[in-house]
Amino acid sequence: MYATYSKQELEDEITKLKNKTTSQNDIIHRQSKEIHWLTAELKKKSQYDQLFYKNIHNLLFDNIHFLFQNCIEATALLDSHLNLIIFNNSFEKVIPLIFSTQINYSTNFKLVIATCPKLEIKIISACEQLSIGQKKNITIENSPDKIEELYHFELTIHKLQNTKKEIEYIFSLQDFSEYKRNEIRERKEQVQFARMAKQKALKELSATIAHELIQPLTAIKTYCYGALLQAKKNPQKTIDFTYPLEKIALHSSHAAELVNRLRNFMKEETLFLNQTNLHELIKKALNYLFYESNHPTLIFTFDLDERIPEAMLDGLKIMQLFINLGRNSIEALQDTKEAHPKIYVKTEWKNNIIHVNFRDNGPGIPPYIQERLLHTPYTTKSQGMGLGLSICRAIVQSHGGIFQVKQHKEKGAWFYFTLSVKG
Repeated sequence: MYATYSKQELEDEITKLKNKTTSQNDIIHRQSKEIHWLTAELKKKSQYDQLFYKNIHNLLFDNIHFLFQNCIEATALLDSHLNLIIFNNSFEKVIPLIFSTQINYSTNFKLVIATCPKLEIKIISACEQLSIGQKKNITIENSPDKIEELYHFELTIHKLQNTKKEIEYIFSLQDFSEYKRNEIRERKEQVQFARMAKQKALKELSATIAHELIQPLTAIKTYCYGALLQAKKNPQKTIDFTYPLEKIALHSSHAAELVNRLRNFMKEETLFLNQTNLHELIKKALNYLFYESNHPTLIFTFDLDERIPEAMLDGLKIMQLFINLGRNSIEALQDTKEAHPKIYVKTEWKNNIIHVNFRDNGPGIPPYIQERLLHTPYTTKSQGMGLGLSICRAIVQSHGGIFQVKQHKEKGAWFYFTLSVKG
């Protein structure tokens, strides 16, 4: 059954529908406008964000690039084969100074460091032994005749892994050259100042000792003249000279003590301690002796404990110590004409102390001489002041160690001493 409507009722229904449709259209239109506005705003914001982030990215890149290129610390990025990927201006300037080789992008750093074999071994070993995330420091320095030409760098090698799981290395070089130059200049000034102070003190000491020497020498002279006078007065009589001779001996000992005091003062020097590799000093010192020796068959044997850390030592003094010991051994070997001369050096790291044994296969040292060698300026040679081993003992003691002559039944001389790591 269908409902029937009058004309008026139909018109009323149509009006209601129109009003409802208009209202809905208004809502839809309004919502559409809002969506359009939001879309436009989002689009504008998106464009703004892209531009903003692009500008920020460019700004950051420019700043990072500027900082990287103008960084004082020389820095470079290398691939797993040590090919240079990128490096800054400082790195480009420093490398030719050390290796006398120019670099550019894609240069293989192995070819650069090949000019310095010892340094090459250290760098290659560090790269191979490092684990990802670890770093290793290597000292790079020279020893020129002129202070102005000295350089000292600390190379830090970082081993990393990039996003592609590839190995990369960051090399950073810190320049301590000027610091080292100033350190050497200050040390020279200290030495010069100490020398001047010592000369002044020596003059004062010489005057004092000269004054003190007059007394025992005058006494010796008086007793000598007195004894001679007694002998002349009584030429036929036996005279007891015990008393004047005892006095002469007493005053002579006093005079000798004063002279030794002066000589010891002249021999003492201030220690200049630096972080030092003992084994390098040993080899350098004995290398000098190798060329001094007339023994074509002389053999140096080393048994060096690699656990020994760098220690605070006076490098020149320690070299003097080994040169003195080496010269004593070489002279003894030459005197006996040993067919197969050998000098043996052993170091050992034990209880935070460096232990050193220095031996040769020469004639050795008789027991009755051993104690005298260390405590008095004793020598059997016509040249020199007889201070070789006493100086060795003084050097060791100044480094907080002990110095001994070993008594043993084997052939040759055997010296044993210790050195404190802290000097």
